[in-house]
Amino acid sequence: MIRITAALLLLMLSVTIYAKGGEKMITDPARIARELDKAQIYILPQPREICWEKGTADIRKQKGILLYGDVKNGRLLEEFRTKLSERDGVTMPTADKGRGGSAISLYLLEGPGTGCPADYEALKAGGEGAYEVSAGPDGIMGAACTETGLYYAMETIVQMFAFKPEIRALRIKDRPALKYRGMMYDISRGQMLKPETLRRLIGIFALAKSNVTELYLEDMLKFEKYPDIAPEDAFTREEYLELSRYAGQYGMEIHPMMQVLGHMERIASRGDYKKYMVPMPEGGAEGHPWTQTIDVRDPKAVEFVCDLLDEVCRAFPGRYINVDVTEIADYGFVASGTPAEELPGLMADYINTLNKVCNRHGMSLCIAQSQLRAEGHLNGLAKTLDRLDGDIAVGSYYTSEFYGGWDYDYPLLQKSGRSFWVMPWLSSHTRFMPDVTFSMDFTDVTMERGMPYGAEGSITCDWGDYGHIHLPGVLIYPSMYHFAACWNGCKVDRDYFDKAFSLVVFGSKNDTLCKGIVTTGNVNQVPVERLDEDNNVFSRSNYMTGNYNLGHHFMEIFGDILDNDFMSGIANPRARAEKVAALAAEGEKLMGSADGDIRFNRDFYEEILWSARPYALIAERMLLRDKKLTGALSPADFAAGLREMAGRYKALREDYMSLYSRSCRDSVQYRGNTAQMQSAIDAALELADKQ
Repeated sequence: MIRITAALLLLMLSVTIYAKGGEKMITDPARIARELDKAQIYILPQPREICWEKGTADIRKQKGILLYGDVKNGRLLEEFRTKLSERDGVTMPTADKGRGGSAISLYLLEGPGTGCPADYEALKAGGEGAYEVSAGPDGIMGAACTETGLYYAMETIVQMFAFKPEIRALRIKDRPALKYRGMMYDISRGQMLKPETLRRLIGIFALAKSNVTELYLEDMLKFEKYPDIAPEDAFTREEYLELSRYAGQYGMEIHPMMQVLGHMERIASRGDYKKYMVPMPEGGAEGHPWTQTIDVRDPKAVEFVCDLLDEVCRAFPGRYINVDVTEIADYGFVASGTPAEELPGLMADYINTLNKVCNRHGMSLCIAQSQLRAEGHLNGLAKTLDRLDGDIAVGSYYTSEFYGGWDYDYPLLQKSGRSFWVMPWLSSHTRFMPDVTFSMDFTDVTMERGMPYGAEGSITCDWGDYGHIHLPGVLIYPSMYHFAACWNGCKVDRDYFDKAFSLVVFGSKNDTLCKGIVTTGNVNQVPVERLDEDNNVFSRSNYMTGNYNLGHHFMEIFGDILDNDFMSGIANPRARAEKVAALAAEGEKLMGSADGDIRFNRDFYEEILWSARPYALIAERMLLRDKKLTGALSPADFAAGLREMAGRYKALREDYMSLYSRSCRDSVQYRGNTAQMQSAIDAALELADKQ
């Protein structure tokens, strides 16, 4: 009750504060979104403080750019000029400081008393990304204490005037609510992006002031000491270093997400590395998904992981190395002589050993945890948290929802004094289009529950546990929403976000693209009611897990339309199919309506647009099957329907191959996806010939 009262008091005090000149600063997020929308000023993410000033600001009247301070990153100014030309329609030379007239003045502040009108103390206190922008009749100003903050100021100026050269005069004072704001891309279990695609995504993510891109590795580094681990499409150390250098220009770090305990199946399948895994109990490990876990009791196994980690540190020169120490084969340890109650201590000592490897490179571990009190395979470390090195951060995964337990874990982590991050997910694995509504809701509840306890960062996750089939462009929208929420530390106004996203990422004044993404993603929320062995109906659908809804079962669009165990077990398939068909058609229509207004990133737009078509085919398969089995189609009509469907599969496959090859490297997963699509074509034509 005390906390609630304090929070309400803080909100009342923060709705209106005052800027230097006595003008009112608006800090209520909902009001900021309304007023910026009314003024048709779209900034991503929406700023945390604004105030309106007298008059207007016209970017066409600025004489050039004045730069104050020692800016070492020359790319910042070069890219600023390019974007001003592309998006704001103006060419800006370097202005003469001795001449009169209004200009765009950029300040990189090293201390107070520089003559800059910005609030130096507030900028200093605001952290790495803090910046201030003002735009009025006398000119445009951007100021920060760091080059990252100055980049954010310049990007905000570009967005303010995008395709609208004159705006209402205003001042912005902005800073991130979370120190670390990013997303994790799983590059090891599906698609390995081309370096140029990763660079483009980094540039797009930076538009929303994200400062972490995390890559889930497993075996996707060409280890020098163990060259037989990596597949042919893995990156070299130099490629990752070059990626980090590129991201650093935008104030962004590239973090790896590395398996060092469980989930070692890929490495265990290579060479003779299985010898480093904990032995399985006699009779196998039925019912346990994570069977390959490093045997931390074996000094040679620990040395092996330390060698891998050392190479990862040399490839990713950031602050943290994120490692997964959950989802382990606990039953293997117990069956081979280690009591369950000793596991948390054993793991804590192992984690500290790995952290020493990171420390040699000036880095630290961030360890993945689900519920801290979890026992068994989830390997919670609540009992040994105080034994971990003080510089080790904790990533709390899915405890705000899905697993639950946030109400115990977040206060404990806050009390521990160590940095902790709160992680939702994108709900993209095993889906053509992420369940973006779920993803945004997950982000919102994570901010709501993590911020009051001092969370320092948040990474939303793209997983490929069962392999990727989605194209990279579909991740941009829900990822950018997450970055916006991390910046503001609260729920984001989705209507304002849609307009800002469309304009900033695609140069489109039409936000129907976003509405179409959400609609298509909602296919993932169509519940699957199944028939059990006794022909009784049951449902395993749960909105905040999302694992048992229809969109999750993307594999079901492949293979024989009649000989399909999953489809044969769906209760009332026609109703499900009609719902999916309606959502897919509406989503494709909405996204397609933006086609003529796409100015930038058309290839990613085409990937997004493609992603509605597989859902339409799922519905078509279900309806065709149902009509056949209920006698509504003659054999000839069924055969015609199968051939027509096969034609659509062929077009879908060809477009998928074209889109995929533009963005991603060739991979086993890609070849598997296209082979399965071909199997659907072959099965449909073969069945048609039998009618």
